[in-house]
Amino acid sequence: MDIEECHSTNLCQHGGTCENTAGSFTCHCSEAWTGPTCNIDVDECDLGYCQNATGCVNAPGTFRCTCARGFIGEYCEDIDECSQENVHTYCNRAASCLNMFGTFGHCDCNRGYEGQFCSLDVDECKKGERNNLMLCANNGTCVNDPGRFHCECLPGWDPHSNCKSNIDECSQSDKCVHGSCTNYDGGYNCTCDPNWIGNNCTEQNFCGQRTFCLNGGTCMNKMNGYSCTCAPGWTGNNCEHDVDECVDVAVCSHHGQYMNLNGTFTCLCDSGWTGQVCENDINECLNQTVCSFKGHCSNEHGNYSCTCMDGWTGTHCENDVYECLIETNCSNHGM
Repeated sequence: MDIEECHSTNLCQHGGTCENTAGSFTCHCSEAWTGPTCNIDVDECDLGYCQNATGCVNAPGTFRCTCARGFIGEYCEDIDECSQENVHTYCNRAASCLNMFGTFGHCDCNRGYEGQFCSLDVDECKKGERNNLMLCANNGTCVNDPGRFHCECLPGWDPHSNCKSNIDECSQSDKCVHGSCTNYDGGYNCTCDPNWIGNNCTEQNFCGQRTFCLNGGTCMNKMNGYSCTCAPGWTGNNCEHDVDECVDVAVCSHHGQYMNLNGTFTCLCDSGWTGQVCENDINECLNQTVCSFKGHCSNEHGNYSCTCMDGWTGTHCENDVYECLIETNCSNHGM
């Protein structure tokens, strides 16, 4: 009778599986063990398990690889720098990435980037200046952006063409609304229909239709109408009313009589006053003859007075004093 050896406890060591055979048994060992009863450690280092390593350390039932640069994992497999997991680190802005065994290959950079890992933005504007390339035509300004550039064009030029193509403004519905449009390189011109004005003929020219503002007033077009800026002395929507300056009783500074005129006024100044509104006192003493050279002149508001020298009298010291009429002038009966 065959003996069932596999019933013995731990006949196959280190996790081996026992199989009964006729008159014997067989142990099926785990990967790290060998021998009739799985009692012999497999030296993975001798078997070349760590081919891409700088060192290998064997231990009972296991081993450890010290991987060389460019390799990773238990068996030191090649690091694929171009994998989805690593591509953003190595070739973040590349059209394609080439992996090489044990090392990184190279990145084919997208347009606008350069460098080993495509991490450097290309300043197309400065590069164009160095190479005497005009990236933006017709005096457009080149502006660098990450991975690209754009052109800021002068009015009338298309930025999508790097300012090379003229914009046909006349094809736009908001140009020359009430007039005819003429396109030219870099712009357009409107010829407005009668009674329309403005850059795009959108403003109705009320002021050009007839004379709204009277008496020298200035007409200004407004949205759906007009307004008048009146000349001095006139008022009203159309400057049709004369301003009565005489309503202000102080218009002639209380030193004259006011007289209203069409669009203006005048002041008839009192004696001793002058100026447009009689605001200036006349200094009569500036006229040296006012006191006939025979007295001292004192100016007063709206008037003057003369202090006469001895022997003279009168408003202007113009009269000689006849002293002989005064009896006390000659004593002792003198004449």
